[in-house]
Amino acid sequence: MAGTDDRLARNREVVHRFYRAVNSKHREEFYEIVHKDFVNHGGASGDIVGPKALVDSLDPFFAAMPDWHVTEDYVLAENDKIASRGTISGTHLGSFMGIPPSNKSVSWSGIIIYRMNDEGKVIERWQDFDALGMLQQMGVVPMSGPPLRIPVDAERPPAGDMTVKATPEQIKASHDVCETFFAAVNAKDWNAFDQVVADNCVDFDPMPIQAPGRDGLKAAYQYIAAGFPDVKHKVEEIVADGDMAIARTSVTGTNKGFYLVFPASGKVIRWTATRMFRIKNGKITATWLNMDTVGMLAQMGIIPAPAAT
Repeated sequence: MAGTDDRLARNREVVHRFYRAVNSKHREEFYEIVHKDFVNHGGASGDIVGPKALVDSLDPFFAAMPDWHVTEDYVLAENDKIASRGTISGTHLGSFMGIPPSNKSVSWSGIIIYRMNDEGKVIERWQDFDALGMLQQMGVVPMSGPPLRIPVDAERPPAGDMTVKATPEQIKASHDVCETFFAAVNAKDWNAFDQVVADNCVDFDPMPIQAPGRDGLKAAYQYIAAGFPDVKHKVEEIVADGDMAIARTSVTGTNKGFYLVFPASGKVIRWTATRMFRIKNGKITATWLNMDTVGMLAQMGIIPAPAAT
C-alpha cells in the first residue's frame, strides 16, 4: 500500500469524520476538518472555496431532505488521497434547486476524491454524483428506460475500508490497468479493451440499454463514441487500494449523433466521470460509474442547468 499505514489510517478517519459530521449536521465540525484554503470541484454551484462555502452548500440539502444521510460504501486510500464511493438518501420534503417538494424517498450514488495536507486536513476534493438519477426520482426528468442492475455478490467487495493489502507493485499494476483501459477506449482499440477487461466483468452502473459482461461495457463506450465521434477521456487522477481503483476523468466530445433518446446538438460537450474498478490478475472484473450526465444534457440544450443553491 502506498504511503505509511499510520498516515493512511489518519486520512481515512478524517473522511469518516467528515461523513459523520454530514449525517449529524454538525456544521461547526467542518471548520476543524477542512483547511481554510479548501476547494471543492464540481457540483451545481461550481467550485466551492473555503469551509464556510462548503457548509453553506450543504444547508439546502439539509433543508430539502431533513433525513438526508450518506453511507460510505467503499473507501480507498493512497498517498495523500482518499477516494470514497457512497450512497446518499433522503425524503424530498422541501424545495431543492428550484424543484418543489415531491415527498418522495430518493437515493443516488456518488464518488468523491479527497486530497489531504500533511496535517491531515482536507485541502481539495472532486466529486461526481448521479444527479440525473436523483432528478428522475423526484419526477422532474423523464426516465430514459428501465434501470438495469446486475446483482453479482461475488464481485461486490465488502463495504468500508479496503481489507485486502496490496504491495507497491500491485498498486502500480492497478494504475497501469486503469491507464490501459482508457487508452483503449480513446483509441477505439477494442482488442486492447478485451485484454484488460474480464469476459464476465460486472457493471453495477450500466446504461439502461446495456447488455451484461465485457461486451456490454464495450458497447456502452462504442455507443458514446457514436454520439461523440471525437470523444476523449483524459485521466486526471487514480487512487488504488487493495484490489480496487478509482479513476477521475474529464471527457470532451462533439455531439454529432444521438445520445440516449436525444438528437445531435452539434455542440462540443465537456463533462466529468469517475469510474471505480475491481481488478484481479490484471483484469477488470467489476466496475461502477458516476458521471455528470445532468451537465451533459444541459450543455446539449435538453434540460435547463440546475438552479444554483
